[in-house]
Amino acid sequence: MDCWQRALRIETKQPTDSQALEAQASWAPRRLEHFKRRVEFALAQGARPLLRGENDYPVAWQRLKNPPVGVWINGHWDQDLRRVGIVGARAAPPHVRTRVERYAKQCTAEGEQVVSGAAVGVDTAAHLGARNSGSVGVIPFGIEVERVGQGQLPQHLILGDTGTIFCASLLRHGARARYVARNQLLAALCDRLVVAYAALRSGSMHTVRFSQQLGLPIEAWWEANDPPSNNGCRSLHRYNGPEQSNLRDLLKALQEAKGVLARLPKDESGSRSLALFELECDGWIRRVGPGQYDCERK
Repeated sequence: MDCWQRALRIETKQPTDSQALEAQASWAPRRLEHFKRRVEFALAQGARPLLRGENDYPVAWQRLKNPPVGVWINGHWDQDLRRVGIVGARAAPPHVRTRVERYAKQCTAEGEQVVSGAAVGVDTAAHLGARNSGSVGVIPFGIEVERVGQGQLPQHLILGDTGTIFCASLLRHGARARYVARNQLLAALCDRLVVAYAALRSGSMHTVRFSQQLGLPIEAWWEANDPPSNNGCRSLHRYNGPEQSNLRDLLKALQEAKGVLARLPKDESGSRSLALFELECDGWIRRVGPGQYDCERK
């Protein structure tokens, strides 16, 4: 199978060549030409298309309900290393980023490989801390250029001697969904997750959600004087995971309150926010405004 067939199956998410060609037939000519150029640029960077079942395809992704048909990969991949995911806010304060960089360096010294998403802020600090040995960068798209991710990190900084970059797509089509999918792939590569700084509603908390589903140990960095922009970590710090009965009780109470959070009793524990996040991720509720939820499942 040539690189073009592999690339097309990855981009269209189709399991066979014929299905991929059928899906590609609906593309506009401009989109097809753009994709062909992206494939050429990716190959020039040393990246290669990797399909499920091939040797370097991460075994860890097989535990996902719907593992990706394939990804683009650059660098060296070792199936057997122990890995720690480090994620957090793009706008994390300087002292948090400094701590992340030191922590990532310590993790690599102790034999763990660092995994992050190549965004600015916490992700960049994590990759910088691990740069001497290389880390794992999981990006939704963009492996065809020399600088990757929102942090615009040089590929060689992530790759080092033993690092890897995984990329889910070459095109930006459906970017938002690709970022969410990226977070799931990132979580599945890890043996544990560290959340350094995160708002309650953030991409980092999506990664937390996927990590919870996979049963990963999660460490959240939070201190009593932290601002509301770290409330995601605050909730995790006080929260040990909702019982399903508690979620049902919360959903029932919110339905009775017509979706208005202020009508519920005050939450002294601080755990309700993450419980609401659980319900929202599962599609039981939808946030329609500050403190207001639509509780009618579609």
